Order: sequence, then C-alpha cells, then structure tokens
Amino acid sequence: MTSVLVVIASAGHTAPREDGAGPRHTAAVHHTSIRCRQCHPRQREEWLASAHARAATSGAYHRALEHVPDARRPSCAPCHVPLAGNPERIATEGVVCDACHTADAAARPGGVTPRPELATKFGPYADSKDHHFHRVAFSAFVAGSDLCIACHSDPEAGPVVVLTSAVEWRAGPHASRSCPSCHMPGSKARAAKGGPERTVYHHGFGADRAKSLERAIHVKTRVARTERAAELSVSLTNAGAGHAIPTDLPERRLRLEIEGRSASGEPVVRFERAFGRHLVDAANQPAPFFLAVRELADERLAAGATRHERFELPAGTARVRIRLSYQRWDPAFDRYYGPSEPVLVHDSEVRVR
Repeated sequence: MTSVLVVIASAGHTAPREDGAGPRHTAAVHHTSIRCRQCHPRQREEWLASAHARAATSGAYHRALEHVPDARRPSCAPCHVPLAGNPERIATEGVVCDACHTADAAARPGGVTPRPELATKFGPYADSKDHHFHRVAFSAFVAGSDLCIACHSDPEAGPVVVLTSAVEWRAGPHASRSCPSCHMPGSKARAAKGGPERTVYHHGFGADRAKSLERAIHVKTRVARTERAAELSVSLTNAGAGHAIPTDLPERRLRLEIEGRSASGEPVVRFERAFGRHLVDAANQPAPFFLAVRELADERLAAGATRHERFELPAGTARVRIRLSYQRWDPAFDRYYGPSEPVLVHDSEVRVR
C-alpha cells in the first residue's frame, strides 16, 4: 500500500539533550519513552501497561527464542525489537514511541522502517505544529492499519499461517474500520502538554484484556428440561471483533468451564471446552507455531459467528456456574513460554428448576 506523508520542513532544528546539557540536533537520533513522557505523560502511562512495552523483554519471548530454529530467529527481532542497534535503554523498550512514530513504511520481510534522520514524529493530526524538541507531521501510514499490519501479519511464508488477524479483518464484517478505531479508542484530551484539546487515541492497545473480550464476546445461557434430565445451552457470539477470537499467537485459548453443584453445594458435574487453533509438528504432535508444519483444526470464534455448546446436567444439579477465560497460551505449551495466568472474561450462575 502507498503511504502518505506530509513532512513539515524545519531545517537546522535542534532539541534539548536527554542529559539536560544543552541543545542537540535530533537527526538520526531515537529517544526513550522517558523523554517522550515529558510532553506526552498520558500516552506513556497507557503504553507501559501494554504488551508493546514488554515485546523485547518478556520472559515468554526469551524462553520461546531458546526453542525457535536458528533459521527462523531473524524474523522475530524486527517486530519484538524494532529499534535494535540503538543503545540498550532504547532497544529494550520494545515497541516504544519512536518505533511507530518515526516509521514511514513497512519493512520487508517484517516490521517497520524507522527514519530518525528526518527528526520528525509522525502522527494522526494534519494540523500539527512543530515543537521545539522535534518536527511533527501527519502520516496515513501511522494513523491507519498499515502500521499495525506490518507486525501483525506473517513476515515470511512458512509451513503454516501464523498471524491471521489482518486477513480475517479484511474479509470480515468490520473491514471498513481501521485497526486503531477498535484497538486505540479516542477521547477528548490534549495530545501534548500545552497543545489544543482534540481526540487523543489510547495507547494501551487493549491492555485490559478482560474488558476488551467482555465487550467483544456476548455470552447467553439457558437451562431447559428434557425427558431424562436438564440441559444447559451456552451461546458464545463474537459480536465485537473484526477477526477471530483468540487471535495472533495460535497457542492462545478461550476456555469455557461449566460446574454443576447440588442444592447443598456439593460438586455434581464438570465440563471444559477450549477454543483455539491446533498446530502439529512433523510427528503429528501438538506444537507451538515455530515448530509446527500444519494446522490440525481451527476452533476459534470467527468474526460475527456464534458457537452453541450444550451440556447434559445429571439429576441432583441445582445450580450451574459458567466461566469463560482467556489464556495467553494453552498450558500444554508452558515449557516453551512459561506459566500463564488465565484472564476471567465471564462469570455467571444459573439455577436448575
């Protein structure tokens, strides 16, 4: 896709040094998020809670790298450490401010192309004015979906498609909306200290996973009597996401847990269903994406789709608890990524009459 940039020229532009020792030309220089915080405190605090802030340093990423075949490792860093080559304090901030706001195009095979030599921060505002610290410019690339797709799509062809969200979004019911319109909701505020009030976009990128999934997935339950017993029906509808849920890492799971108890509170029955993609290796054994050779099944909730699950409740069941949780990966893959705590999305109880 073609990127649109409007660069406001300002030759000889200078900026204060990060160590406070006087002005310095900003050409070919990246800055830490701490520097950006001085004018954009809200955005940095939101970003700190996001997975982007941990992209280069998370234990899961580094544990997985130990198992990734050597031939595939080079494709990881462009998105996890997009500012590699900078001082460690900048590179280890992962998908930090300058990784996106100095980029002017997608890179190949993956990631973005930072342009610090332009001494310009690209953003979504066409009326931006130069600041004493850096030039500013509108960029359709940064403001739209192309920036997101640069990392949230497969960097190169492999035996299985790993990142499917962009393809699903383009073919789904929300294709007319951009990625930021869902993942960076706007509210009235000041984008920078001293700037005008305008629509400012949230930089948490769905960091509150429970709330994001609760909004996206509608859960309906019903108990009906049959000739033999009672039957619980649970309907899960992906009403809010423009792609399947869960997305990106194929090892991610939605887990539905049903627990029936007697009138006195004793356990009577328990069911569990997991929804996700199932990849296997050459021996046809479950495998993480970087060792997989084919997809065995895809049991996710497609965009706009409804999944109906039914459970027969034995005699003596007086009430049923329904819990839906999100897992960053199936516990079967803890040896590759480390342990992961589930995130509760839905919790309700129905009586059996």
